[in-house]
Amino acid sequence: MQIQLHPDAKVTKEGENVVKVTSPHVTLTLDQVPDEIQRLLLALTEFQEESQLLAEFSSLDPCLGASIFYYYLGLLEEHNFLVYKTAFIQAIGTHPNELRVGKIPQGPFQIGRYVVCRRENEDWIAESPLASVKCILHAAEGVELFFTLAKAHTIEDLCKRFPQFSKEALKETVALLWANKMLSEEKEHASTAHWEPHDLYFHFRSRIGRHQYPYGGTFHLKDQIPPSPCTKECLERPLMQLQKPEFKKQACFFDVLERRKSVRKHGEKPLSLEQLSEFLFFSSRIKGKMTAHGEELSLRPYPAGGARYELEINLIVHQCCGLERGVYHYHPLQHALCRVSEFNETAELLLKDACISTATDTFPQVLIILSARFHRVYRKYQSMAYAVILKNVGSLVQTMYLTASALDLAPCAIGGGNSDHFCQLVGTDYLEETSVGEFMLGSIPGTATEK
Repeated sequence: MQIQLHPDAKVTKEGENVVKVTSPHVTLTLDQVPDEIQRLLLALTEFQEESQLLAEFSSLDPCLGASIFYYYLGLLEEHNFLVYKTAFIQAIGTHPNELRVGKIPQGPFQIGRYVVCRRENEDWIAESPLASVKCILHAAEGVELFFTLAKAHTIEDLCKRFPQFSKEALKETVALLWANKMLSEEKEHASTAHWEPHDLYFHFRSRIGRHQYPYGGTFHLKDQIPPSPCTKECLERPLMQLQKPEFKKQACFFDVLERRKSVRKHGEKPLSLEQLSEFLFFSSRIKGKMTAHGEELSLRPYPAGGARYELEINLIVHQCCGLERGVYHYHPLQHALCRVSEFNETAELLLKDACISTATDTFPQVLIILSARFHRVYRKYQSMAYAVILKNVGSLVQTMYLTASALDLAPCAIGGGNSDHFCQLVGTDYLEETSVGEFMLGSIPGTATEK
């Protein structure tokens, strides 16, 4: 097996017998470093055979050579400075104290069901939320090995499948994958049985700790994507100005909080345009604008990560007194509606989806679809961007719930929806803006609205 210092690591001499090894994530200062070890660190800027390096250092002192060698090698490994290379893969540790080389498993083994293979630059890589390494697959052999291990195999099986490689080369590859949790036995461990692969991978890539990708507000696309306005424009269609409600003393907040609940059945008489206007004003309007990092930001009744406010409010109006049936977009700055299209087959499909999701047999009076202009968030954040969007959806949905409860309306969040149908309905690109949340709104049966 070959070893090398991590490509991001740098070795510098800080004084006599003092060496500093640094990376973007950690710094390791080594004192009283023998000259031979200093030469080792410099040699590790390129891949070297571990056995050959050990032989060289052991020859210096047969008694202490191996122990000194593995002591410093262990320090480098502990702080995630080493990369291992076999005939099939190159393994890069993703967090400190984790990359290991162990024994091979006894029984059949296969690639874990959470492993994802994808292209990164010009390489094929494999990574897993459970693994402590990111693997670069070497050409066709590495890719073929991973696809072969989609089914359970033993070392003997692999020797027959890859006769061009020695058994030792296969063993060291399997040992590396097994020790770092890229492989699993046929029977899944109980602790992972409840996780679906996409959920666990999303959790792993949107949190700190198990990867070394850039994270947070890095503005990595600042020079590639120009800043966009904090609100969408409606140039082709006229705006329908909504009446701004008066601020009047409402029910106690805690009373509203106690009354908050999901109401799936709506009253016979639909809610009015005035009620819809109040709901949108108190839950979603823009209260003020500001500028930061050369782009527009805003303040609204609900919190949003970085004040990006990427969520757009779209309405499929089925029944609303004073408002024609159709598809609308809410403009929070002007507190106005823009009619996007007439009620059509796609709008009906989305209403049917809402009925199925909420186990109801009648269309909601108003279906609110929250869409995200992704570049508003992705321009600033890395690794956590989509997680920020989903958290913002939660913030807005709770604000909508409390607003509807205070106004004696019937609110109900919906667990999912068809993003392709939404794009077809409003004419957006799936990768630029599509739906990320749904919410039903209507009148409450038996209230003054029906009288």
